Amino acid sequence: MLRIATFNIGLARLRAGGVPLVDAVAHAGRRLPRIVEALSANAPGIDIWLIQEAYHHSVRAALGGVSGFRLHAAAERSADTGLCVLVRRDWPSGGLAVVRFRALDWVETVVARKGAMRIDVETPLGPARVGNLHASYDGRGREGIRRTAPGLRAEEVGQALDLLESGGGGLKLLGGDFNLSLASEPAGHGVATARGWRDLRETADAHDDGGVRTWSLDNPIAVSAPGGPAHDIDLIFMKDAAPSLRVETAHILTEPAVPLPSGRHVPLSDHYALMATLIPA
Repeated sequence: MLRIATFNIGLARLRAGGVPLVDAVAHAGRRLPRIVEALSANAPGIDIWLIQEAYHHSVRAALGGVSGFRLHAAAERSADTGLCVLVRRDWPSGGLAVVRFRALDWVETVVARKGAMRIDVETPLGPARVGNLHASYDGRGREGIRRTAPGLRAEEVGQALDLLESGGGGLKLLGGDFNLSLASEPAGHGVATARGWRDLRETADAHDDGGVRTWSLDNPIAVSAPGGPAHDIDLIFMKDAAPSLRVETAHILTEPAVPLPSGRHVPLSDHYALMATLIPA
């Protein structure tokens, strides 16, 4: 069995001289220690975590302390795109490769760079190539960016698939924050399915949505354009798996786990996590 999850931890911050000035998502300083606690506790029993928006070496240092896991960070080989993969320590892993996406606007140049990474992992299901992606955003209500973004996201999905498909056989998994869903951008989503990749959320044998979507307007720290939909933009795709493999998916880390001075509690991030469990017949 293999259990993989994708989680955007929402820690993009505008910095000056390394000092954080503005948090893209509220309560970053309070959320980081709770995120590390949750990943270390690992209540869902995840084997591989795909993490986005782990920007800055201080955040990566904190994630490096997650017990039972080995950290692979895209920043080891390229500019800081905020991408990390945590793999359980008893599974051999390595072979890091990365690609950086072209920026949509100044935010993706200065605050939240986007890209993809891959590593190779020895798993109970055999050797697997595992990818992690963070695609371009929608500009938080800016109409010009909103019109441009879908085409760029489709291009980025293709780049990530190229990275995963270049050399090596066996099971392939690509997850991350795609900033699109099948319902919202079928063309971008179809870039993957046209190449034989299976969306595990859409095609799961069983799914527990936890009453939310990974990007949900009921999340009190999510910032969206007015009228923006709640939808699953955090996805996991699979290719070259055994046909008999059973897939179960679920939304996790949806609880309000971060206490604020006001007495209110908020979730760990503005995204909820998506987990996929791969069960051999």
